[in-house]
Amino acid sequence: QPAARGVEGLGGNNPPHGYSAARLGRIAFLRQDYAKAVPELQHSLATGGVVYPKNEPDMLGVKAVLGLSFTRAGQAANGETYLREALAEGKNIPREDLAPIGNLESALGECLLAKKRYTEAEP
Repeated sequence: QPAARGVEGLGGNNPPHGYSAARLGRIAFLRQDYAKAVPELQHSLATGGVVYPKNEPDMLGVKAVLGLSFTRAGQAANGETYLREALAEGKNIPREDLAPIGNLESALGECLLAKKRYTEAEP
């Protein structure tokens, strides 16, 4: 469970917005603190998923970072689920820039390599 945090200026007992948890999770991910990143990102999905549509690009990014966090924490089976969801949902978003899809495919490839599923990880 992520640590309880107040919203600045609103007192100490207000739960953080999903994006606040996402930011904290991404910071933990960048610091390679995957044990901290996972619960923050899960909290972000739980709170943000109530407000935003399933294929919201920001929520797809949270799923991708969560999937990589699980993978790099040695829990690639959990990571694969989130990465496959993000990739499937991301392909349904019309966009001119296909870089996010390539990034998701690369993240899934890393996960599959961690699971020693080499043939599936090939492009």
